Amino acid sequence: MTDETDITINRREWIAGGLMAGIPFAGTGLLGQSTLAAIPPAGGSLKARAAAKGLYFGCALDVPEVNTDQKLRAAAMADCNMLVPGNGFNWTRVQSAQDAPLDFSQVDPVYALAQASGAKMRCHDLVYDQTTPKWVNALVPTLSTRQAGDLLTSYVQKVATAWAGKVVHYEVVNEPPYVDVPGYRHNAFLTKLGEGYMDLAFHATRAADPNALLFTNGAVLEQDHAVFDAFRAGMLRLLERLLKRGVPVQGLGIEGHITGYYPFSERKYADFLHEVTQMGLKLMVTEFDVNDRGFPGDVPARDASAAALAKAFLDVSFSFRECVGVISWSMTDNYTWLHEKGTEDRQRADRQLLRPGLYDAGYQKKPMWNAIAAALDAAPNR
Repeated sequence: MTDETDITINRREWIAGGLMAGIPFAGTGLLGQSTLAAIPPAGGSLKARAAAKGLYFGCALDVPEVNTDQKLRAAAMADCNMLVPGNGFNWTRVQSAQDAPLDFSQVDPVYALAQASGAKMRCHDLVYDQTTPKWVNALVPTLSTRQAGDLLTSYVQKVATAWAGKVVHYEVVNEPPYVDVPGYRHNAFLTKLGEGYMDLAFHATRAADPNALLFTNGAVLEQDHAVFDAFRAGMLRLLERLLKRGVPVQGLGIEGHITGYYPFSERKYADFLHEVTQMGLKLMVTEFDVNDRGFPGDVPARDASAAALAKAFLDVSFSFRECVGVISWSMTDNYTWLHEKGTEDRQRADRQLLRPGLYDAGYQKKPMWNAIAAALDAAPNR
């Protein structure tokens, strides 16, 4: 998700202390064993199912786990036809100091694994306020508008040039600011350049790599609450403005960090996706996992509810032929951002460890795996 060592404003803190402060518990409750009964045990692989429908199924992998955990590598090779080098493309990691050369040492191992397994690569992300280095945030206010634009353009072009032909998707701007949604955070480039910094980033990426699909990527778009409603409306307005300005955005990434703590409305989510696709944009679920906060403590019941919620969410996503696939951000329960420092506000009241992944900590397939398999099987062909 983020580089916690170099964040001035943490999205989780912002959500907990800002727009979402005071929101009462709104859990979905157990979604029902009858729904789980409709998800039969499945064999085979997720990547074969995805490929049969013209879809991607992938996962995020970070160094050092990808270098040291052979079971993780095996699971990724078995199930994924797309890989994302986790936080490896973050600007904080690619260029930690102002005069430092670009460093892709936390991307290269994932690319090597993708090459070995025949998987495609996705870039997460080129520009994101939470992973902008401190030196950039300090420098931008001292620059002229033109100099700040040149700094951004130069960096984006260098990265995209280095990976042109190797990466098929770029998240050019991750979690873009909605200038018309009260309380949304700003960043150094927005303050200096206005919303046009996104235009510069997209045009620079397109100039460096004319063949890849270019996405922006949004959070808090999936579930049924007034805050999600505000974010969906803000994203739609932003996309309209970008397209009106001729920005070469081609797709919307929907993070898909869903949770049992908030309701899920198939109708609201589908209506939003319809609005996006009517603009001519592709869709992708880019950081999928299920936080089981709000579900019962009993592990089988919890896993059943999480699987049912995942199936409902993915069924709507895949029903749009513009959706090109899904990336799991928590492939296994032992490697998940939800166990990292800074996620205290997302934990269960009973303090049991969250189980957001497809595999448990021992790499046994969970009902979530079967739910994803069933959603892929039910998806229309692309």
